[in-house]
Amino acid sequence: MLQVRVTVGEPTELEREALLLAGAEESERFVGSVAKANQRLNGYLRKLREWGEVKGKLGEVTVLHTLGLMPPRRVVLVGVGKRQELEAEKVRRAIGNAVRNLNRIGVKRAAIALDSFPSEQLDAETLGRAIAEGALLANYRYLRKSTNEEAPTLEALELVTPYRRQAAALEKRGAVGDGHGNRHQLCSRFSQHARFRDDPNCPCRTSKDGRRTASVAMRNLRRTLD
Repeated sequence: MLQVRVTVGEPTELEREALLLAGAEESERFVGSVAKANQRLNGYLRKLREWGEVKGKLGEVTVLHTLGLMPPRRVVLVGVGKRQELEAEKVRRAIGNAVRNLNRIGVKRAAIALDSFPSEQLDAETLGRAIAEGALLANYRYLRKSTNEEAPTLEALELVTPYRRQAAALEKRGAVGDGHGNRHQLCSRFSQHARFRDDPNCPCRTSKDGRRTASVAMRNLRRTLD
């Protein structure tokens, strides 16, 4: 099960297999982690924008190898669409597409820079929850013995922020957490077990029929986001 957690630190200084950076359409100025990554990569991110190879459109994913220029092995540019139209649903879609790409290339541990997202439309709690949900849904597989679908490789995703107060708020309000907790919250949106949301004895956690209902609910939720 994918583990999603909050980390306090400088995103561009973490030694991870991949660092995800959000990018919006019509963004003329790089700030925060995107600006730092662009500097470490000798202006390559800016060049990609100028050449029109990276536009920031919703669902766009561009994987770049850093070749030792910065600690993360890869920088993954994730398009989130127009910044003035950013909403939780679009964040879930963008992150889901990025996570599918990470699984495709075999990434196990990745980080995402929270400060790379436009902050005008979404508060930190909504953003953190949308990222966690999008990642979990994309990583979830309803595997059966009759299918040949490969299991996802991504095991851990860190939401990295340089601000301790922001990290504490996300953890305290339960916006992110372990994969089991997030999966239970999501399946509750589509199952009859919503009333057991805070109960450790919830059927969706303890019974075979409950787990089956949760799995079906997760599949339905994935369809709405694909």
